Amino acid sequence: FLHGVISLCITSFEAKIFEEPRKMHPIGLQEAEEDEFLFQHLFASGTLTVFFSEHESLVHLTRFDNLKPEIQTRYLLYYRQCLQRHAYFHIDSRRIVSKNPVFVSKMASL
Repeated sequence: FLHGVISLCITSFEAKIFEEPRKMHPIGLQEAEEDEFLFQHLFASGTLTVFFSEHESLVHLTRFDNLKPEIQTRYLLYYRQCLQRHAYFHIDSRRIVSKNPVFVSKMASL
């Protein structure tokens, strides 16, 4: 029961938040390609600038490769651990493609 309620809340939230972006491209918190959302709760995602575009303090998130190396390392270690867990639970699929447009700012680091 609880799983259904939570799923319904997430679906409803996504419908409101992603209404405009979904006109261009399928997007969602539970969509397969959205690796970048792993960084949102760390406040380290360039996608936050979509929601808070007026905050200059977030501009650095769109330039990940320009961050201090120790900060990059911390975020990329977290990302690697997430990918390892994903690979463990999806053993039948060994290919992971990070194709989110925001990952362009991480290209050299990845």
